[in-house]
Order: sequence, then structure tokens, then C-alpha cells
Amino acid sequence: MKAVIPEESELMVAKFNQEDTMAACGYADGKVRVFNLGTDNKICEIDSGVREPGPVNALRWRPIN
Repeated sequence: MKAVIPEESELMVAKFNQEDTMAACGYADGKVRVFNLGTDNKICEIDSGVREPGPVNALRWRPIN
């Protein structure tokens, strides 16, 4: 097991970065939360800002180079 990520809403999709040090998780509440897998701490939370967001069903890490 890489990490224990607390559920704040229903988890819909998760993607790991290339180094397997972070996980981006998309939730039913329309938010994306990024976690540090070494500490299980939430790094950031991305909110679409719309009044009634739909679930996040797809994620993709942007390549660094």
C-alpha cells in the first residue's frame, strides 16, 4: 500500500505522478485533491468554482519536460 488517503467525498479517479510521490484524486464533489504519498498530507485542493460541479472522472499529470 502506497498511502492512506482520507475520503472527503466519493473518490472517482486517482493518478500517480511519474515518481510515485504524489497522487491526484478526483472526487464526486467536483474537487481535485493532491496528496504527498510519503506523508499522506494534502498538498492542495482544486475547486472549479462553479455552483453545482459535476464529478471529476478523468485526470492527467502534465509532463515536466
